[in-house]
Amino acid sequence: MELTLTSLLKDLCPKLETPAWTIVPSDRAPRAFRARAELFESNNLFYWEADLVSGNVFVSKRSECVLAENRFQFEEAERSRVVAAFNKLYSGSMDTVEIELTVLIDGEAQSARMRAAQAVDSSPSQPRMFGTLRLGDVVPAAAVAGMAYIGHEIRTPLAAISGYAEFLQGSLDETGTGEGARRQSDAVRVIQTNVDYLLELLGNMIDSSRFTDSIEPIERQSVRLESFLREVIDLMKVSVASGVELIFEYDGALPEWISTDPIRLKQILLNLIGNAIKFTAKGSITLAVSRDDETAEQMRIEVCDTGMGMTPGQLERIFQPYQQADVSIARRFGGSGLGLVITRELLRSLGGNIEVESEAGLGTTFRILLPLRPADPVERESIVTDSVSGVGLDGSTRPLAGTQVLLAEDNATSARLMERILEDGGGIVTVCSSGLEVLETIEAASDTFDVILMDMRMPGMDGYETTRRLRGRGFQGRILALTAMTAPGQEERCRAAGCDRYIAKPVSRRSLLAAISDRFKAEKR
Repeated sequence: MELTLTSLLKDLCPKLETPAWTIVPSDRAPRAFRARAELFESNNLFYWEADLVSGNVFVSKRSECVLAENRFQFEEAERSRVVAAFNKLYSGSMDTVEIELTVLIDGEAQSARMRAAQAVDSSPSQPRMFGTLRLGDVVPAAAVAGMAYIGHEIRTPLAAISGYAEFLQGSLDETGTGEGARRQSDAVRVIQTNVDYLLELLGNMIDSSRFTDSIEPIERQSVRLESFLREVIDLMKVSVASGVELIFEYDGALPEWISTDPIRLKQILLNLIGNAIKFTAKGSITLAVSRDDETAEQMRIEVCDTGMGMTPGQLERIFQPYQQADVSIARRFGGSGLGLVITRELLRSLGGNIEVESEAGLGTTFRILLPLRPADPVERESIVTDSVSGVGLDGSTRPLAGTQVLLAEDNATSARLMERILEDGGGIVTVCSSGLEVLETIEAASDTFDVILMDMRMPGMDGYETTRRLRGRGFQGRILALTAMTAPGQEERCRAAGCDRYIAKPVSRRSLLAAISDRFKAEKR
Protein backbone atom coordinates (compact mmCIF):
# COMPACT_ATOMS: atom_id res chain seq x y z
CA MET A 1 0.00 0.00 0.00
CA GLU A 2 1.33 3.45 -0.91
CA LEU A 3 2.05 5.60 2.15
CA THR A 4 1.85 9.08 0.69
CA LEU A 5 1.02 12.36 2.39
CA THR A 6 -2.59 12.23 1.23
CA SER A 7 -3.03 8.61 2.31
CA LEU A 8 -1.87 9.55 5.80
CA LEU A 9 -4.32 12.46 5.87
CA LYS A 10 -7.03 9.95 4.90
CA ASP A 11 -6.07 7.79 7.90
CA LEU A 12 -5.94 10.88 10.07
CA CYS A 13 -9.42 12.18 9.32
CA PRO A 14 -11.69 9.16 8.71
CA LYS A 15 -14.74 10.97 10.12
CA LEU A 16 -14.53 13.80 7.60
CA GLU A 17 -16.38 13.05 4.40
CA THR A 18 -13.62 14.49 2.24
CA PRO A 19 -14.41 13.76 -1.43
CA ALA A 20 -10.77 13.16 -2.45
CA TRP A 21 -7.31 14.24 -1.41
CA THR A 22 -5.56 16.18 -4.15
CA ILE A 23 -2.08 17.71 -4.33
CA VAL A 24 -2.56 21.29 -5.59
CA PRO A 25 0.54 23.05 -7.04
CA SER A 26 1.43 26.53 -5.82
CA ASP A 27 0.41 28.31 -9.04
CA ARG A 28 -3.20 27.21 -8.33
CA ALA A 29 -3.02 27.96 -4.60
CA PRO A 30 -4.32 31.13 -2.89
CA ARG A 31 -1.96 34.11 -2.84
CA ALA A 32 -1.75 34.02 0.96
CA PHE A 33 -0.44 30.44 0.75
CA ARG A 34 2.23 31.40 -1.77
CA ALA A 35 3.42 34.19 0.51
CA ARG A 36 3.76 31.79 3.45
CA ALA A 37 5.44 29.17 1.28
CA GLU A 38 8.04 31.70 0.13
CA LEU A 39 9.05 32.28 3.75
CA PHE A 40 9.62 28.59 4.50
CA GLU A 41 11.35 27.91 1.19
CA SER A 42 13.86 30.66 2.01
CA ASN A 43 14.82 28.46 4.99
CA ASN A 44 15.20 25.31 2.84
CA LEU A 45 11.96 23.77 4.07
CA PHE A 46 9.34 21.99 1.97
CA TYR A 47 5.94 23.45 2.88
CA TRP A 48 2.37 22.18 2.61
CA GLU A 49 -1.13 23.10 3.82
CA ALA A 50 -4.11 20.77 4.01
CA ASP A 51 -7.77 21.84 3.90
CA LEU A 52 -9.43 18.97 5.75
CA VAL A 53 -12.86 19.69 4.25
CA SER A 54 -12.16 20.16 0.55
CA GLY A 55 -9.29 17.66 0.51
CA ASN A 56 -6.91 20.11 -1.16
CA VAL A 57 -3.26 19.74 -0.13
CA PHE A 58 -1.39 22.84 -1.28
CA VAL A 59 2.36 22.45 -1.76
CA SER A 60 5.03 25.09 -2.27
CA LYS A 61 6.82 25.47 -5.58
CA ARG A 62 9.96 23.61 -4.50
CA SER A 63 7.83 20.95 -2.82
CA GLU A 64 5.86 20.05 -5.95
CA CYS A 65 8.54 17.74 -7.31
CA VAL A 66 9.29 16.17 -3.90
CA LEU A 67 5.86 15.72 -2.32
CA ALA A 68 4.23 14.52 -5.54
CA GLU A 69 2.40 11.23 -5.03
CA ASN A 70 4.62 9.36 -7.48
CA ARG A 71 7.85 10.34 -5.67
CA PHE A 72 7.25 10.82 -1.95
CA GLN A 73 6.30 8.05 0.51
CA PHE A 74 6.64 7.24 4.19
CA GLU A 75 8.19 3.96 5.26
CA GLU A 76 5.69 1.35 6.48
CA ALA A 77 7.26 1.35 9.95
CA GLU A 78 6.52 5.07 10.31
CA ARG A 79 2.77 4.90 9.61
CA SER A 80 1.41 4.38 13.12
CA ARG A 81 3.80 6.89 14.67
CA VAL A 82 3.02 9.63 12.15
CA VAL A 83 -0.75 9.04 12.25
CA ALA A 84 -0.74 9.07 16.08
CA ALA A 85 1.11 12.39 16.13
CA PHE A 86 -1.18 13.94 13.52
CA ASN A 87 -4.27 12.76 15.39
CA LYS A 88 -3.08 14.62 18.50
CA LEU A 89 -2.84 17.74 16.38
CA TYR A 90 -6.22 17.22 14.73
CA SER A 91 -7.95 16.54 18.07
CA GLY A 92 -6.50 19.71 19.60
CA SER A 93 -4.56 17.93 22.34
CA MET A 94 -1.34 19.37 20.89
CA ASP A 95 -0.66 22.68 19.12
CA THR A 96 2.39 21.44 17.25
CA VAL A 97 3.84 18.01 16.43
CA GLU A 98 7.38 17.20 15.42
CA ILE A 99 8.61 13.86 14.10
CA GLU A 100 12.07 12.74 13.04
CA LEU A 101 11.58 9.91 10.56
CA THR A 102 12.72 8.18 7.40
CA VAL A 103 10.99 8.96 4.11
CA LEU A 104 11.37 7.53 0.63
CA ILE A 105 12.15 9.80 -2.31
CA ASP A 106 12.03 7.79 -5.55
CA GLY A 107 12.41 4.69 -3.39
CA GLU A 108 15.58 5.94 -1.71
CA ALA A 109 15.50 6.30 2.09
CA GLN A 110 16.34 9.73 3.54
CA SER A 111 16.29 11.08 7.06
CA ALA A 112 13.83 13.93 7.58
CA ARG A 113 12.10 16.06 10.14
CA MET A 114 8.42 16.86 9.74
CA ARG A 115 6.60 19.50 11.77
CA ALA A 116 2.92 20.34 11.60
CA ALA A 117 0.52 22.72 13.34
CA GLN A 118 -3.09 23.82 13.25
CA ALA A 119 -3.48 26.83 10.97
CA VAL A 120 -4.12 30.16 12.69
CA ASP A 121 -7.52 30.52 11.01
CA SER A 122 -8.51 26.88 11.53
CA SER A 123 -11.94 26.24 13.05
CA PRO A 124 -14.08 23.17 13.89
CA SER A 125 -16.14 23.73 10.74
CA GLN A 126 -13.13 24.43 8.50
CA PRO A 127 -10.14 22.57 9.95
CA ARG A 128 -6.80 23.33 8.33
CA MET A 129 -3.26 22.34 9.18
CA PHE A 130 0.12 23.11 7.74
CA GLY A 131 3.56 21.59 7.95
CA THR A 132 7.17 21.65 6.91
CA LEU A 133 9.58 18.93 5.86
CA ARG A 134 13.36 19.15 6.03
CA LEU A 135 15.35 16.44 4.28
CA GLY A 136 18.84 15.29 5.22
CA ASP A 137 20.70 16.48 8.30
CA VAL A 138 18.38 18.35 10.63
CA VAL A 139 19.13 21.00 13.19
CA PRO A 140 18.25 19.47 16.56
CA ALA A 141 16.03 21.38 18.95
CA ALA A 142 18.96 21.33 21.36
CA ALA A 143 20.84 23.63 18.98
CA VAL A 144 18.10 26.24 19.22
CA ALA A 145 18.03 25.87 23.01
CA GLY A 146 21.81 26.15 23.00
CA MET A 147 21.60 29.43 21.11
CA ALA A 148 19.18 30.75 23.73
CA TYR A 149 21.60 29.68 26.49
CA ILE A 150 24.53 31.39 24.75
CA GLY A 151 22.34 34.47 24.39
CA HIS A 152 21.72 34.46 28.15
CA GLU A 153 25.43 34.15 28.90
CA ILE A 154 26.29 37.04 26.56
CA ARG A 155 23.46 39.29 27.76
CA THR A 156 24.66 39.09 31.38
CA PRO A 157 28.05 40.81 30.85
CA LEU A 158 26.50 43.20 28.33
CA ALA A 159 23.97 44.17 30.99
CA ALA A 160 26.82 44.96 33.38
CA ILE A 161 28.65 47.05 30.76
CA SER A 162 25.44 48.93 29.96
CA GLY A 163 24.63 49.53 33.62
CA TYR A 164 28.05 50.85 34.57
CA ALA A 165 28.14 53.04 31.47
CA GLU A 166 24.83 54.52 32.62
CA PHE A 167 26.36 55.24 36.03
CA LEU A 168 29.41 56.90 34.47
CA GLN A 169 27.19 59.02 32.24
CA GLY A 170 25.10 60.11 35.21
CA SER A 171 28.18 61.10 37.20
CA LEU A 172 29.60 63.07 34.29
CA ASP A 173 26.28 64.85 33.73
CA GLU A 174 26.22 65.88 37.41
CA THR A 175 29.85 66.86 38.02
CA GLY A 176 31.79 66.92 34.78
CA THR A 177 32.83 70.23 33.22
CA GLY A 178 35.34 71.22 30.62
CA GLU A 179 36.76 69.55 27.53
CA GLY A 180 38.02 66.47 29.40
CA ALA A 181 34.56 65.71 30.82
CA ARG A 182 32.99 66.20 27.40
CA ARG A 183 35.38 63.71 25.81
CA GLN A 184 34.72 61.19 28.58
CA SER A 185 30.99 61.64 28.11
CA ASP A 186 31.34 61.03 24.36
CA ALA A 187 33.33 57.86 25.08
CA VAL A 188 30.62 56.56 27.42
CA ARG A 189 27.96 57.22 24.78
CA VAL A 190 30.00 55.22 22.25
CA ILE A 191 30.16 52.32 24.72
CA GLN A 192 26.40 52.44 25.26
CA THR A 193 25.63 52.70 21.55
CA ASN A 194 27.75 49.64 20.76
CA VAL A 195 26.23 47.64 23.63
CA ASP A 196 22.77 48.45 22.27
CA TYR A 197 23.89 47.32 18.82
CA LEU A 198 25.27 44.03 20.16
CA LEU A 199 22.06 43.38 22.06
CA GLU A 200 19.99 44.01 18.93
CA LEU A 201 22.24 41.74 16.87
CA LEU A 202 22.13 39.01 19.50
CA GLY A 203 18.34 39.17 19.77
CA ASN A 204 17.95 38.95 16.00
CA MET A 205 20.28 35.96 15.77
CA ILE A 206 18.36 34.11 18.50
CA ASP A 207 15.03 34.91 16.84
CA SER A 208 16.37 33.79 13.47
CA SER A 209 17.56 30.47 14.92
CA ARG A 210 14.11 29.82 16.39
CA PHE A 211 12.30 30.44 13.11
CA THR A 212 14.75 28.66 10.81
CA ASP A 213 13.61 25.16 11.73
CA SER A 214 10.54 25.45 13.90
CA ILE A 215 6.86 26.21 14.05
CA GLU A 216 6.38 27.67 17.50
CA PRO A 217 2.87 27.63 18.98
CA ILE A 218 1.13 30.96 19.24
CA GLU A 219 0.61 32.07 22.85
CA ARG A 220 -2.59 34.08 22.56
CA GLN A 221 -3.73 36.29 25.42
CA SER A 222 -6.33 38.97 26.00
CA VAL A 223 -4.71 42.34 25.30
CA ARG A 224 -6.19 45.77 25.98
CA LEU A 225 -5.37 47.15 22.57
CA GLU A 226 -5.14 50.93 23.02
CA SER A 227 -3.22 50.66 26.32
CA PHE A 228 -0.87 48.10 24.75
CA LEU A 229 -0.16 50.40 21.79
CA ARG A 230 0.36 53.46 24.01
CA GLU A 231 2.85 51.44 26.03
CA VAL A 232 4.78 50.69 22.84
CA ILE A 233 4.79 54.40 21.97
CA ASP A 234 6.06 55.24 25.46
CA LEU A 235 8.87 52.71 25.07
CA MET A 236 10.10 54.41 21.90
CA LYS A 237 9.69 58.09 22.80
CA VAL A 238 13.11 58.41 24.38
CA SER A 239 14.81 57.13 21.20
CA VAL A 240 13.27 59.71 18.85
CA ALA A 241 15.65 62.36 17.54
CA SER A 242 15.18 65.98 18.55
CA GLY A 243 12.88 67.67 16.07
CA VAL A 244 11.03 64.45 15.16
CA GLU A 245 7.43 64.05 16.35
CA LEU A 246 6.13 60.60 17.33
CA ILE A 247 2.38 60.51 16.58
CA PHE A 248 -0.20 57.91 17.64
CA GLU A 249 -3.53 57.65 15.77
CA TYR A 250 -6.11 55.19 17.05
CA ASP A 251 -9.53 54.25 15.66
CA GLY A 252 -11.97 54.17 18.58
CA ALA A 253 -14.19 51.71 16.68
CA LEU A 254 -11.73 48.89 17.35
CA PRO A 255 -12.62 46.41 20.13
CA GLU A 256 -11.21 47.34 23.54
CA TRP A 257 -9.70 43.87 24.05
CA ILE A 258 -8.26 41.56 21.37
CA SER A 259 -6.77 38.06 21.37
CA THR A 260 -3.16 37.98 20.15
CA ASP A 261 0.36 37.00 21.14
CA PRO A 262 1.49 40.22 22.90
CA ILE A 263 5.21 39.38 22.90
CA ARG A 264 5.27 38.77 19.15
CA LEU A 265 3.09 41.78 18.36
CA LYS A 266 5.20 44.05 20.56
CA GLN A 267 8.39 42.88 18.86
CA ILE A 268 6.85 43.54 15.45
CA LEU A 269 5.93 47.10 16.42
CA LEU A 270 9.24 47.82 18.15
CA ASN A 271 11.13 46.59 15.07
CA LEU A 272 9.13 48.78 12.68
CA ILE A 273 9.07 51.90 14.84
CA GLY A 274 12.76 51.38 15.67
CA ASN A 275 13.56 51.29 11.95
CA ALA A 276 11.57 54.47 11.39
CA ILE A 277 13.43 56.21 14.22
CA LYS A 278 16.80 55.07 12.85
CA PHE A 279 16.16 56.53 9.38
CA THR A 280 14.19 59.68 10.27
CA ALA A 281 16.22 62.76 11.21
CA LYS A 282 13.40 65.30 10.89
CA GLY A 283 9.64 65.43 10.44
CA SER A 284 7.42 62.78 12.00
CA ILE A 285 6.79 59.10 12.66
CA THR A 286 3.17 57.95 12.90
CA LEU A 287 1.70 54.76 14.31
CA ALA A 288 -1.86 54.55 12.93
CA VAL A 289 -4.17 51.69 13.92
CA SER A 290 -7.67 51.09 12.52
CA ARG A 291 -10.04 48.52 11.09
CA ASP A 292 -9.20 47.55 7.54
CA ASP A 293 -11.32 49.37 4.95
CA GLU A 294 -12.09 46.19 2.99
CA THR A 295 -13.03 43.88 5.86
CA ALA A 296 -14.00 44.61 9.45
CA GLU A 297 -12.39 41.32 10.49
CA GLN A 298 -8.87 42.66 10.05
CA MET A 299 -6.83 45.29 11.85
CA ARG A 300 -4.64 47.65 9.86
CA ILE A 301 -1.45 48.97 11.46
CA GLU A 302 0.66 51.53 9.63
CA VAL A 303 4.07 52.90 10.61
CA CYS A 304 4.74 55.97 8.46
CA ASP A 305 7.85 58.14 8.54
CA THR A 306 9.21 61.17 6.70
CA GLY A 307 12.73 59.76 6.65
CA MET A 308 15.20 59.00 3.89
CA GLY A 309 12.95 56.52 2.06
CA MET A 310 14.07 53.82 -0.39
CA THR A 311 14.39 53.27 -4.12
CA PRO A 312 12.53 50.41 -5.87
CA GLY A 313 15.79 48.46 -6.07
CA GLN A 314 16.37 48.84 -2.34
CA LEU A 315 12.81 47.72 -1.57
CA GLU A 316 13.49 44.40 -3.33
CA ARG A 317 16.22 43.53 -0.82
CA ILE A 318 14.82 44.56 2.56
CA PHE A 319 13.10 41.23 3.35
CA GLN A 320 16.16 39.13 2.45
CA PRO A 321 18.19 37.76 5.39
CA TYR A 322 21.38 39.70 6.24
CA GLN A 323 20.58 42.27 3.55
CA GLN A 324 20.02 45.99 3.98
CA ALA A 325 18.90 48.61 1.47
CA ASP A 326 22.53 49.12 0.40
CA VAL A 327 26.07 48.84 1.75
CA SER A 328 26.37 52.53 2.62
CA ILE A 329 23.29 52.29 4.86
CA ALA A 330 24.73 49.26 6.62
CA ARG A 331 27.98 51.13 7.29
CA ARG A 332 26.23 54.31 8.43
CA PHE A 333 23.42 52.88 10.57
CA GLY A 334 24.60 49.38 11.49
CA GLY A 335 22.17 46.51 12.02
CA SER A 336 22.16 42.83 11.16
CA GLY A 337 19.77 42.85 8.21
CA LEU A 338 17.51 40.42 10.08
CA GLY A 339 14.96 42.76 11.70
CA LEU A 340 12.49 42.94 8.83
CA VAL A 341 12.91 39.26 8.00
CA ILE A 342 11.98 38.36 11.57
CA THR A 343 9.15 40.90 11.55
CA ARG A 344 7.59 39.28 8.49
CA GLU A 345 7.97 35.80 9.97
CA LEU A 346 6.38 36.92 13.24
CA LEU A 347 3.48 38.47 11.34
CA ARG A 348 2.86 35.35 9.29
CA SER A 349 2.87 33.25 12.45
CA LEU A 350 0.01 35.49 13.64
CA GLY A 351 -1.86 35.06 10.36
CA GLY A 352 -0.94 38.51 9.05
CA ASN A 353 1.17 40.04 6.33
CA ILE A 354 3.19 43.17 5.64
CA GLU A 355 3.45 45.57 2.72
CA VAL A 356 5.76 48.51 2.20
CA GLU A 357 5.62 51.70 0.15
CA SER A 358 8.54 54.08 -0.06
CA GLU A 359 9.99 56.90 -2.10
CA ALA A 360 13.59 58.02 -1.81
CA GLY A 361 13.86 61.28 0.09
CA LEU A 362 10.20 61.35 1.12
CA GLY A 363 9.72 58.51 3.60
CA THR A 364 8.40 55.00 4.07
CA THR A 365 5.13 53.35 5.11
CA PHE A 366 4.97 49.80 6.43
CA ARG A 367 1.40 48.45 6.41
CA ILE A 368 0.33 45.42 8.47
CA LEU A 369 -2.91 43.47 8.22
CA LEU A 370 -3.77 41.14 11.13
CA PRO A 371 -6.87 39.08 11.98
CA LEU A 372 -9.00 41.02 14.47
CA ARG A 373 -10.23 38.76 17.27
CA PRO A 374 -12.20 40.40 20.11
CA ALA A 375 -11.45 38.95 23.56
CA ASP A 376 -12.70 39.04 27.14
CA PRO A 377 -10.97 41.51 29.49
CA VAL A 378 -8.35 40.39 32.03
CA GLU A 379 -6.23 42.13 34.65
CA ARG A 380 -2.55 41.88 33.81
CA GLU A 381 0.72 43.66 34.52
CA SER A 382 3.07 44.60 31.70
CA ILE A 383 6.48 43.16 30.97
CA VAL A 384 9.38 45.42 31.93
CA THR A 385 12.33 45.50 29.51
CA ASP A 386 15.45 47.57 29.14
CA SER A 387 13.54 49.86 26.79
CA VAL A 388 11.09 51.01 29.44
CA SER A 389 13.02 54.17 30.12
CA GLY A 390 9.97 56.33 29.52
CA VAL A 391 8.30 55.12 32.73
CA GLY A 392 8.08 58.03 35.14
CA LEU A 393 9.19 58.06 38.73
CA ASP A 394 7.27 61.21 39.71
CA GLY A 395 10.49 63.19 39.77
CA SER A 396 11.85 61.42 42.85
CA THR A 397 15.55 60.58 42.91
CA ARG A 398 14.97 58.06 45.75
CA PRO A 399 11.67 56.34 44.85
CA LEU A 400 12.51 53.27 46.96
CA ALA A 401 13.14 55.16 50.20
CA GLY A 402 12.73 52.66 53.05
CA THR A 403 11.87 49.73 50.75
CA GLN A 404 13.42 46.43 51.89
CA VAL A 405 14.71 44.54 48.83
CA LEU A 406 16.15 41.03 48.74
CA LEU A 407 18.31 40.64 45.63
CA ALA A 408 18.93 37.03 44.54
CA GLU A 409 21.78 37.13 41.99
CA ASP A 410 24.70 34.69 41.64
CA ASN A 411 26.76 36.84 39.24
CA ALA A 412 28.91 39.08 41.44
CA THR A 413 29.29 41.85 38.83
CA SER A 414 25.54 42.01 38.17
CA ALA A 415 24.82 41.88 41.91
CA ARG A 416 27.11 44.84 42.65
CA LEU A 417 25.56 46.84 39.82
CA MET A 418 21.95 46.25 40.89
CA GLU A 419 22.77 46.73 44.57
CA ARG A 420 24.19 50.15 43.76
CA ILE A 421 21.16 51.08 41.62
CA LEU A 422 18.75 50.02 44.36
CA GLU A 423 20.65 51.75 47.16
CA ASP A 424 21.00 54.96 45.14
CA GLY A 425 17.23 54.78 44.70
CA GLY A 426 16.74 54.61 48.48
CA GLY A 427 16.32 50.86 48.88
CA ILE A 428 17.66 48.79 51.77
CA VAL A 429 19.28 45.83 50.02
CA THR A 430 20.16 42.30 51.13
CA VAL A 431 22.05 40.20 48.57
CA CYS A 432 21.82 36.41 48.30
CA SER A 433 23.86 34.39 45.80
CA SER A 434 21.83 31.15 45.76
CA GLY A 435 18.29 29.85 46.06
CA LEU A 436 19.12 28.07 49.30
CA GLU A 437 20.43 31.32 50.81
CA VAL A 438 17.19 33.06 49.79
CA LEU A 439 15.09 30.43 51.57
CA GLU A 440 17.21 30.66 54.72
CA THR A 441 17.08 34.48 54.72
CA ILE A 442 13.32 34.59 54.26
CA GLU A 443 12.77 31.91 56.91
CA ALA A 444 14.72 34.01 59.40
CA ALA A 445 12.95 37.29 58.53
CA SER A 446 9.93 36.67 56.30
CA ASP A 447 8.19 39.94 57.17
CA THR A 448 11.27 42.09 56.58
CA PHE A 449 11.24 42.26 52.80
CA ASP A 450 8.83 44.22 50.61
CA VAL A 451 10.06 42.68 47.36
CA ILE A 452 12.41 39.98 46.08
CA LEU A 453 14.33 40.42 42.82
CA MET A 454 14.85 36.83 41.71
CA ASP A 455 17.48 35.82 39.16
CA MET A 456 15.88 32.82 37.45
CA ARG A 457 19.09 31.05 36.33
CA MET A 458 21.05 30.58 39.54
CA PRO A 459 23.15 27.40 39.85
CA GLY A 460 21.84 24.61 42.05
CA MET A 461 18.32 25.62 43.04
CA ASP A 462 17.24 28.00 40.28
CA GLY A 463 14.87 30.94 40.62
CA TYR A 464 11.84 28.94 39.48
CA GLU A 465 12.22 26.29 42.18
CA THR A 466 13.13 28.90 44.81
CA THR A 467 9.99 30.89 44.00
CA ARG A 468 7.79 27.79 44.12
CA ARG A 469 9.18 26.89 47.55
CA LEU A 470 8.71 30.43 48.86
CA ARG A 471 5.06 30.43 47.78
CA GLY A 472 4.61 26.94 49.20
CA ARG A 473 5.86 28.21 52.54
CA GLY A 474 3.38 31.06 52.49
CA PHE A 475 5.56 34.02 51.46
CA GLN A 476 3.13 36.80 50.49
CA GLY A 477 5.51 39.52 49.30
CA ARG A 478 6.16 40.51 45.70
CA ILE A 479 8.64 38.46 43.68
CA LEU A 480 9.97 39.99 40.46
CA ALA A 481 11.62 37.61 37.99
CA LEU A 482 14.93 38.90 36.64
CA THR A 483 16.32 37.03 33.63
CA ALA A 484 18.28 37.41 30.41
CA MET A 485 16.22 34.58 28.86
CA THR A 486 13.80 36.35 26.50
CA ALA A 487 12.35 33.53 24.39
CA PRO A 488 8.56 33.30 24.02
CA GLY A 489 6.98 31.63 27.05
CA GLN A 490 9.49 32.93 29.60
CA GLU A 491 7.03 35.36 31.19
CA GLU A 492 4.38 32.65 31.54
CA ARG A 493 6.92 30.24 33.03
CA CYS A 494 7.95 32.84 35.61
CA ARG A 495 4.35 33.62 36.53
CA ALA A 496 3.50 29.94 36.79
CA ALA A 497 6.29 29.54 39.33
CA GLY A 498 4.74 32.32 41.44
CA CYS A 499 6.43 35.53 40.27
CA ASP A 500 4.37 38.71 40.14
CA ARG A 501 6.33 40.31 37.35
CA TYR A 502 8.93 39.58 34.68
CA ILE A 503 11.91 41.88 34.07
CA ALA A 504 14.12 41.17 31.05
CA LYS A 505 17.83 41.91 31.29
CA PRO A 506 19.50 44.20 30.58
CA VAL A 507 17.27 46.67 32.41
CA SER A 508 18.04 50.35 32.84
CA ARG A 509 18.24 52.07 36.23
CA ARG A 510 15.03 53.97 35.57
CA SER A 511 13.15 50.84 34.51
CA LEU A 512 14.32 48.78 37.47
CA LEU A 513 13.35 51.43 40.00
CA ALA A 514 10.01 51.98 38.24
CA ALA A 515 9.21 48.27 38.48
CA ILE A 516 9.66 48.30 42.25
CA SER A 517 8.48 51.79 43.17
CA ASP A 518 5.21 52.62 44.90
CA ARG A 519 3.62 53.63 41.60
CA PHE A 520 3.67 50.00 40.47
CA LYS A 521 3.17 48.14 43.74
CA ALA A 522 0.33 45.64 43.67
CA GLU A 523 -1.61 44.23 46.55
CA LYS A 524 0.25 41.50 48.35
CA ARG A 525 -0.75 38.03 47.34
